[in-house]
Amino acid sequence: MQVNRALLQLAACIAAMACTSAGRSPGANTGGGGRVQPSAAGSAGDSCGGTAGSAGSSPAGATGAGGTAGAGGALGTGVAGSGEAGGMVGALGGNGGGASPAPQPSAGCGMTAPETPAQFVKHSLISSGVSRDFYTYLPANYDKQKPYRTIFAFHPCGGSGSPSSNVPIQNESKQDAIIIAPQSKGSCYENQIRNSPDVILFDDTLKYAEANYCVDQSRVFAMGYSAGSWMSIILGCERGGTVRAHAQVSGGLPMFIRPGADCRGNVAALFIHDTLDPTNTYNGGVAARDRVLRVDRCGSDTMPWAPAPCQAYQGCKAGFPVVWCATTGNGHDRQDSLAPAAIWKFFSQF
Repeated sequence: MQVNRALLQLAACIAAMACTSAGRSPGANTGGGGRVQPSAAGSAGDSCGGTAGSAGSSPAGATGAGGTAGAGGALGTGVAGSGEAGGMVGALGGNGGGASPAPQPSAGCGMTAPETPAQFVKHSLISSGVSRDFYTYLPANYDKQKPYRTIFAFHPCGGSGSPSSNVPIQNESKQDAIIIAPQSKGSCYENQIRNSPDVILFDDTLKYAEANYCVDQSRVFAMGYSAGSWMSIILGCERGGTVRAHAQVSGGLPMFIRPGADCRGNVAALFIHDTLDPTNTYNGGVAARDRVLRVDRCGSDTMPWAPAPCQAYQGCKAGFPVVWCATTGNGHDRQDSLAPAAIWKFFSQF
């Protein structure tokens, strides 16, 4: 089956309008050729107006035709080549351009899940010498052979790892992500210090997930609201080599993460903050954003990134986009009308 040339040309035109720098393809399911499950996708074009992407492999083994070059930049649009048993045109959007890496299956792939999917299940383990709780959520129709994106969700002060406290990302990720929600030891995470025991709890719960579920180790994410937002920002610094991207609603920059801080590499990031937030000030969110902009070498120019009012910074290091969503009139709110869709869109491009 041949991809409609008019559709490809239209997609390329849309892409060129937004292209500034090479980025990643929209995710494991939309590379240069075919769907990855779990075979590696072929690469899309490297730059705006570049050559067609190479063929990819479908689950059935059918070779997909190369797609058109993906445009770079935070709004870059890539068109996937055909894949799965005849092919399809990939979804538009995300950070098109370079190829997504092949999934990295964890040791738990192939093991029968120890719990019922589509519900949050409470667990306990010993971390830093004390018993700590966390919740896990497996998607409905969980496939033990499929490496899943894995999202760590952190709650606000006074909340818990149960779904009522966290940004309801499961409503958007649906069949495509495992969710881990650690519980703070007190009312808040101990997230203002470099050697926070909650960072060790992240390490321990990730090890548990990798051993018991089919985790894609190349696609581990962190997100949170309020105090949970600070926690995800800390992990973006302390575990930058593990956390692929983080997203937060109403956070700030801990004192120990300042210019020159010993952070662990690059990380993509999305920030949502209300200008009238009376609890975690807007300026604190700006400071957290600006640190990532420096690390990822982003320029000062932005372009609209749906959903509104989000803006994507241009010129960032390839594969490490930064998106800023400034709202007004919501105060210190979880912003469920914006956050779940924006965060999932951001994470699913990787």
